[in-house]
Amino acid sequence: MSVRFREKIQEMLREITYARVINEYRGAYKIKNSKGGFLAKITGKQMFNALSREDYPAVGDWVAITELGEERAVIHRILPRKTIIKRKYSNKNETQRQILMWRSWWSQLTEITI
Repeated sequence: MSVRFREKIQEMLREITYARVINEYRGAYKIKNSKGGFLAKITGKQMFNALSREDYPAVGDWVAITELGEERAVIHRILPRKTIIKRKYSNKNETQRQILMWRSWWSQLTEITI
């Protein structure tokens, strides 16, 4: 691994912060952390790798983000969920599970006022 590549990775890691999903829109999420609110989208890689609805952020999830400025951000990953309340819902073609509520290990460690 080159020195420049390592420096770039370290720089990216310094820019990552954490936020909580407070609202979900079609293709976007309203998130909030101690710095304020942001409109965020997930990466294309996350969309490509998603196998079900559970692989997408849900309201209440803690997520790792990079702030882009002007109240915009990119969601890089969802922090692990500890408990989930789900219900079945029916799509025209299949029955899936919808995440209604969750509690993560991160929420117990963080004291960010939202």
